[in-house]
Amino acid sequence: MIDREETIKVLTTKGKVVQASVSAVEGGFGGLAEINGEWRFLALTAKGGVFSKNGKDAVVEDREGEELVELPLNSNNAALVRRYMKMATPTACGVKGLSVGFTDYLGLVTPVLPQLFAQRHLKPVLVETSTAVSKATGTTLLTSIDAATWSAVKAGLKNGYGATINGIYDEMEFLTALLYMYSCLGFDGAHWAAPEIAKLPVAEVEKKYQALPEEFRKALEASYLNAEFKVGNTLIKFAGKEELERIVLVYAGTIMHTQTAYDTYFRNTPWPLDLEVDLSRAGLPLTPAAHYLIINELERNGVKPTSICIDAKLDPAAVTTDLSKHAAIAATFGYRLSINNADLYVPELSKVAKVTGGKVHFKLNNVLWLAVLATLAAKAPDVLAQAAAQAGLPVPTAANLEPGAKLAQQYAAAYAAILGAEKDHKAVAIPEAVRKNLDVYEQKVTALVGHYLNQL
Repeated sequence: MIDREETIKVLTTKGKVVQASVSAVEGGFGGLAEINGEWRFLALTAKGGVFSKNGKDAVVEDREGEELVELPLNSNNAALVRRYMKMATPTACGVKGLSVGFTDYLGLVTPVLPQLFAQRHLKPVLVETSTAVSKATGTTLLTSIDAATWSAVKAGLKNGYGATINGIYDEMEFLTALLYMYSCLGFDGAHWAAPEIAKLPVAEVEKKYQALPEEFRKALEASYLNAEFKVGNTLIKFAGKEELERIVLVYAGTIMHTQTAYDTYFRNTPWPLDLEVDLSRAGLPLTPAAHYLIINELERNGVKPTSICIDAKLDPAAVTTDLSKHAAIAATFGYRLSINNADLYVPELSKVAKVTGGKVHFKLNNVLWLAVLATLAAKAPDVLAQAAAQAGLPVPTAANLEPGAKLAQQYAAAYAAILGAEKDHKAVAIPEAVRKNLDVYEQKVTALVGHYLNQL
């Protein structure tokens, strides 16, 4: 019978093995090794195993009663590893506890990020991406989760990790997320909202509202007017009929499309899967009353999101003056809050964690990008100068790239212009420069991410 210690001895004959990565797979054990300067996945299993049968560009060495399979780190093989190695499989975060997510625009394979979570009671979401991010950076939804897969294995991450596709509102993106084994699907509920309603005159709002079915209107008014809703230690109350009308008209599409997405993709999933509903949209602040109505209507129809996302950049009131109410609503209905752009626009994560009772997901969308820029500042100032010119921004100093700095926020917003994967954008050779100085990048990640983790 194949055991782990035997496997390590055998794999070591092929190259430099990362022992922490060696873990059980179907029919044996597998892990990562560096062979002649190239990283490979090696598996020692019973003969005729899944890696020799389904691996792409596999090199198979027959042994007595066993086979040693060498696989390059391509997408086909990453998918196999995600399916057959427990530590490589993204898992849902659920509705309890605290988690932290990251967006990697370059798709770097490095164990440093998952290693930061080894001794912490925090779950990392190693990839937070979207179709928009992929288009802007030249990555894909597949290459992003592949990089997270190999990074988790290389780190020997034992406590699990998550993987999220944000901004989904298209059916094909749901199917893609499931195919690639993402553990969280971030539905863009705000995409289906009608923010123009918020600016209409009262008479026009009333006209549109009266066009709704009478039975529907009466049910809404009976539920929400002249009523107070106790959530935690606070009360939610609608100011009057006009506020109710506007909220209903603005978010009717959000409620309807969220219901459809849940019924289609989440009602009977054979494995735990997170549904995050993003209610953030520029120019459309989420009021506690709107939050309550949306989730109450969804709850009535059996829709149970894992988290509701609010954006600290687009809607600062949601994470400051209104935070306790949003947190109380989330607690009452049994899901977590998720805070987008938390690294640059939430001064103290610890305060938010306290208000939410430790049931929150922080999206540190920008911190890995700042680590990239800090690496360029230290090791490739000429490349950084090109990036600055591309963005139309001053060349930053190290201090300018600290998360609280205004220029850091501007560089975070300019990532698409700098990376230049979109049409008419000239690409800057940033990935090459960072991979050449990966040790420095890992130091920057350790320092920057550690700054936030130490708050939690």
